[in-house]
Amino acid sequence: MNRLIVLPLFCLVLLAGMIPRAAGAQDFEYWPGTEYDPSVPTAEEVLGHRIGDRITPSAGLIEYLEALESAVPGQVRILEYARSWEGRKLVYAFVGSPERIGALAEVSAGMKRLADPRITPRASADSLIASLPVIVNLSYAVHGNEISPGDAALLTAYHLLAARNDPVVDHILEKTIVMIDPVQNPDGRDRFVHNYQIAEGLEPNASPLAAEHNEPWPGGRTNHYYFDLNRDWIALNHPETLGRVKVLQDYFPPVFVDLHEMGSNTTYYFAPEAIPYNPHLARDQRENLELFGRNNAKWFDHYGFSYFTREIFDAFYPGYGASWPSYYGSVAMTYEQASARGLVVRRSDASVMHFRDTIRHHFVASIATSETAAIHREKLLADFYAYRLSAIEEGRSEDIRAYILPRRPDGNTSGVDKLAWLMANHGAEVLQAGSAFRSGGETYPAGSYVISLAQPAKRLVRTLLDQHVPMDDDFIEEQERRRSKGMGDQIYDVTAWSFPLMYNVEAVAADRMVEGELALVDPDLVPPGSIQGGRAEVAYLVPWGTQAAGRLLAASHRAGLRVFSTDLAFVQGDRRYPSGTLIFKVKDNPDHLHETLEGIATSSGAEVIATDTGWVDEGPNFGSNNVVFMRKPRIALAWDRPTRAYNAGATRFVVERQIGYPVT
Repeated sequence: MNRLIVLPLFCLVLLAGMIPRAAGAQDFEYWPGTEYDPSVPTAEEVLGHRIGDRITPSAGLIEYLEALESAVPGQVRILEYARSWEGRKLVYAFVGSPERIGALAEVSAGMKRLADPRITPRASADSLIASLPVIVNLSYAVHGNEISPGDAALLTAYHLLAARNDPVVDHILEKTIVMIDPVQNPDGRDRFVHNYQIAEGLEPNASPLAAEHNEPWPGGRTNHYYFDLNRDWIALNHPETLGRVKVLQDYFPPVFVDLHEMGSNTTYYFAPEAIPYNPHLARDQRENLELFGRNNAKWFDHYGFSYFTREIFDAFYPGYGASWPSYYGSVAMTYEQASARGLVVRRSDASVMHFRDTIRHHFVASIATSETAAIHREKLLADFYAYRLSAIEEGRSEDIRAYILPRRPDGNTSGVDKLAWLMANHGAEVLQAGSAFRSGGETYPAGSYVISLAQPAKRLVRTLLDQHVPMDDDFIEEQERRRSKGMGDQIYDVTAWSFPLMYNVEAVAADRMVEGELALVDPDLVPPGSIQGGRAEVAYLVPWGTQAAGRLLAASHRAGLRVFSTDLAFVQGDRRYPSGTLIFKVKDNPDHLHETLEGIATSSGAEVIATDTGWVDEGPNFGSNNVVFMRKPRIALAWDRPTRAYNAGATRFVVERQIGYPVT
């Protein structure tokens, strides 16, 4: 009987939360009083719904920006920069005046010159600063279930292109180019939209208990492999992030904003960030946060929007979208809007928040930020140049002048290669030694990598390669006080990330730059593996202990090769092979074994050694019972609840993408 009473009451609670879809929407204005050019298409004309009436899927976001490019081709330029794991497009839309967009290639070239003070003396820099627009990067929706940023991106582009006789917009178009990244995580967004549409009823339901506000496993926050892409900025594991980073290094926008959502019972957050700040940020960067915060506050006060600053979201970890651009010299910020997680939600204070309200807040913040950049164009460009110049000067004078990444033949060569590749793709200049060299009384082999700190990316190099990045003493003291009282800490997320420790490689801090035969590493080049010793008569050996060896084993299984592994270490000639070393016996494999292994070695980066004898000087011979046949595995992975999506996705990613083996 109790159940019969409770169920109707529960249903009444949910029904009370239902709100007519069109309530208050017809006369809603995002920027009141604006007159718009009718020749520029609205979202409703292209997508069939007004902004805020529906949650626009990722394809719709791009479709609308492409429609704007077709309607106003001289003021919009769309650049596809990546495809997600599920094949969805990621694009930048460059928006500006016809003069600015027509000279986009020249602007990119000018920013690259400004980014390298070694080739751009002060007089040339001053000339560039006087003429270049300031590029404002607005990146939306890195978390797929944070939905208002994507639709705010469309509204921002439309307003900049269609607003008539608006002095704020005119000033923005005169002084800036706005880079709009409408959806940084299309796979996650479309997963959320799909789940929302399945759960949506006849009318939007404001109750937080409604199914439309509660996502099934794994949720829409993450990408295809259930990675939080806002933590991928330093790891560069995913095509979405890697493509974005490459574009940023083509244009070096001095202003970067990452627009998010947070819990429904909050308001709006913008810069300045909370403490602690990373010590490798420059003073100008911190001061400029205040400029943007104050102008955002002016517009939010004008419209009566609530907001807060300097809380929760700190600027210590370099791997967020709101922090990584800081290390090439940008003023990077995060904006956070309370989320409706649907079209409407009732909050804990009984107020009702609509999707269109959340869009409007992000839209106003986007325009306010662009206006701030336009007002302070010369200062922002000058500060960018000064950041890059001071980095070089500090690199020439500080105790650490270079980092050496030794590439020892018996060491973790694939780990060293991956770290060098990663640093190069982050924009650091990485050199590779063509011959052995000496530094600090030690000899390093040919192939070792050297990273000079007398370069514009010096602060990025120190941030990523130093074993310890210090926090302010006062902040640490306060955290100790809080801990002693049983209170939580005030750090938002990650506190340690040293790349050499993460990749288990040696990184030697040198007090002077290395001299010798050094060549610049190509960021697009992954060092290939090879077969040493030519065509084998007896076997091919692959020393175990590197990820490259794991990739080779996986590819060998998929190619149908027969492979053995030794349980014990052995010595052959002048080389010691660790336990786990792979052995491909010539007589047990197809006639094309050499050619197959050669191709796999090249693609995997693994080292393969040919041998013409099964004789060893120490340890088991190849016919020993300690040399076992490696059966081709079938891998099953627990999926869905109760597994944690992050763990399941990361495991699948490692096996499928880093090792190269299928998973069931």
